[in-house]
Amino acid sequence: MEGKRGTPHEPGVAFFRKLGRTVVRRRKVVIVVWIALFLGAVPLASRLNEVTSAGSGGFDAPNAESTKAQDVIDEQFPRVFPNSSAIVVLQGPDITNAGARDFALAFEASVVAPGAQANLSNFTSVYSVARELAAQTATFVGPLVWSVNFTAFAVYGVPSMHLGNWVATNASWNTTQRDEAANNSTTAALSALPIDGQLSPALLGYYSAFYGEWGASVWRYAVDIRFDLSRVF
Repeated sequence: MEGKRGTPHEPGVAFFRKLGRTVVRRRKVVIVVWIALFLGAVPLASRLNEVTSAGSGGFDAPNAESTKAQDVIDEQFPRVFPNSSAIVVLQGPDITNAGARDFALAFEASVVAPGAQANLSNFTSVYSVARELAAQTATFVGPLVWSVNFTAFAVYGVPSMHLGNWVATNASWNTTQRDEAANNSTTAALSALPIDGQLSPALLGYYSAFYGEWGASVWRYAVDIRFDLSRVF
């Protein structure tokens, strides 16, 4: 159902239509009223800080219920603020001596002890940095040192082991018998070494190549002749 101008008869529509017409007809009076209200509110605005706290709307007042509730939460549920830290500076005539070192280490031990600081996430000192650096260096350099030692053993230790086994054989045996006995002893010793992975086959392969050259080595025959001459003289 529509009215005379085709506008629906809805609750409140007639009231706002009448109000709008009144504001339009009395617009000068409306403007004067708003200016008067604004001028009257200026003195009240200057007293706003007396009833509120800056930035909180009065919620951090000491006696406010919200403040009391926040105090209870902070007490029962302590929070850890990110990036918060404390710096302890040691001063003395010589902080590089053993006494300063012992004091710093004892202080670190007391701070990082289980239960000493519930919210502690990290402790850093010159000694903790040195320990971390030493651990990383050992982790990186250790395998390299082991590899160097293993290579040196393969290149120099294996021939020395074979020579020692060869010299320990019966001097009355011929060269072939002594070679075979030394080869058996050296192979058994290398196979029993506590090494894993592909290192054991590699070591045995290197020894096999060495033993093949040993049979045709002039130096081997020189050693053999020397022992033979020692029996003669």
